[in-house]
Amino acid sequence: MTRNKGRTVAVIDREIQRLQKERSDALSAEIGGVVSRIKVAIAHYGLTAADLGLDVGPAVKSRQKGRATRAGAKASPRKSRPSPPKFTDGKGHTWTGVGKRPRWFLDALASGATEESLRVAPTT
Repeated sequence: MTRNKGRTVAVIDREIQRLQKERSDALSAEIGGVVSRIKVAIAHYGLTAADLGLDVGPAVKSRQKGRATRAGAKASPRKSRPSPPKFTDGKGHTWTGVGKRPRWFLDALASGATEESLRVAPTT
C-alpha cells in the first residue's frame, strides 16, 4: 500500500478535473488544426466523400437531396409511391387515413356512419 504524501482525495480529484479539461482543450485544438488542413486538401484536389472511401449513408444522402452533383447536374428527385386507400364512401371518394380528414369522411361520420363501415376491406 502506498502513501498519498499528504494529498487528500479532494485535492487529487481537482487535479484530475484540471488535467481532463487541459486534455480536452489540447485535443480540440489539435482536431481543429487537422480538420482545417484536411478541408484545404479536399478543396485543392476537389475530392468527394466517395473519393475518400467514406460511406455516404442515408443521413448524408438526405441532406444532399436536391443539391447539385460534382459534375453540376441536378440530383434526380425521389419518386414517391401513393398509399393505398384505407377508407371509401362507395361514391368514388377515398382517403389513405393520413393527414386531415376529408369533408366527405366527416360528413359520413356526422350522418351516422362509423369508421369501420367506411374502411376498405383488406386485400389478401
